[in-house]
Amino acid sequence: MIRKHERYWEIAQNELNLDLNEKKDKPAAADKPKIEKEPAPKPEKKYDFESPEEMYKKALQMFYDRKYDQAQSLWQAFNKKYPDHSLVPNAWFWQGEAYYQMQDYAHAVLDYQKVIADYSSSNKYKPSMLKQGMTFFKMDKNKAGRLVLEELIDKFPDSIEARRAQGFIANIE
Repeated sequence: MIRKHERYWEIAQNELNLDLNEKKDKPAAADKPKIEKEPAPKPEKKYDFESPEEMYKKALQMFYDRKYDQAQSLWQAFNKKYPDHSLVPNAWFWQGEAYYQMQDYAHAVLDYQKVIADYSSSNKYKPSMLKQGMTFFKMDKNKAGRLVLEELIDKFPDSIEARRAQGFIANIE
């Protein structure tokens, strides 16, 4: 299952031409300090909750409290621990929102794509399309952003998300 997800991210990264290691204002290679050995990986956080819903709500509260890194981490753990739960599409969407707030747009795009690709009947499908399109513009990938937003408008012309997409496109022109 891990290999499947790793392959999924690799394909999405290649198709979307994303560099997940890309950071804004990163120093040139010559400016980076040389590290002689790899740092030890961070231990995975353990979360103890009475129910999946409690875990999800805690992550949502962290998001509302602007603790985006903690919320993202908790949604990631939720998706891993409860892959078949009905809140998984919502958790993927909100994980994307946390990345978006942290200005990690490449990861946000991939999390929105997970909802778009795997959960088309979810209530987060249209919001994921909207946010993915807008996020592409943040990454200066305007052609990809326009394509996603236009697809949203074509598929769901009477939706709130389509109206927001139309307004967004009108404002950037």
